[in-house]
Amino acid sequence: MYKMQIAFTTTLPDAILEQISEFSVISGKKKNQIIEESLIGYFENEKKKRMTASFLKASKDSETMNLTEEGMEDYNRQLIDLGI
Repeated sequence: MYKMQIAFTTTLPDAILEQISEFSVISGKKKNQIIEESLIGYFENEKKKRMTASFLKASKDSETMNLTEEGMEDYNRQLIDLGI
């Protein structure tokens, strides 16, 4: 699969650049790989935060909770019918 790459320029604080350089030496990874992995981790973390917020919001909605409880009752009946 072809992976499109685009070069861009950004400005980062010296302290962050120093950490990137340090981790590059320690890990043996290229600086751009460290930045890429960091961004992927950031995006995954943000996605988890949004999902958590969505679940918390849904848990406060009585209609959603009633539907969830009904679904769990049906699921439990199915497990019992299967002998699980």
